[in-house]
Amino acid sequence: MPPNNLEAEKKILENFLGIPIKRIEFSLASKGPYDEVFGNLCHRFYGQEKEIKKATILTTRLILNATTAHAYSQREISLLFSLLGTCHYLQEHYTKSIGCFLKALSWYREDMTPWIELMFAIRASGEYTIFESILFNLEPLYLQWKSDSASELDREKLLDMIDSLMDQ
Repeated sequence: MPPNNLEAEKKILENFLGIPIKRIEFSLASKGPYDEVFGNLCHRFYGQEKEIKKATILTTRLILNATTAHAYSQREISLLFSLLGTCHYLQEHYTKSIGCFLKALSWYREDMTPWIELMFAIRASGEYTIFESILFNLEPLYLQWKSDSASELDREKLLDMIDSLMDQ
């Protein structure tokens, strides 16, 4: 799919969501709170099952087309996975949401926001021990993942990272 078609597809999604698909990158050096722009979707889609399903479909389609075309940066793909994770979270599909936030972290390691989103999706899924492990070790986990040679952060890798911090 040519990049201009991707941009049209992105614009359709943004118009449907009512927000731009962008946010301020959050890191250890940031001087303010993380950007909760996708949190606005809670208000937009509250009680709107069909609408959030449509947002999920549009976001999934954009991710597939953008990754196939190799037209977006890793940061942009990460942002789309973060958006998709938020869509699944709003539908209470926490396992899918967690998977999307892990994908967001796999695509782009610099932004801490997906860590925060992941943490709350894990909490919502009822895995309180893992939630607390991330909450109380967010900074070392972020730094450990940034320097890790693995190409993908999955559940097993996340648990290994938590275990390695607990062993110190």
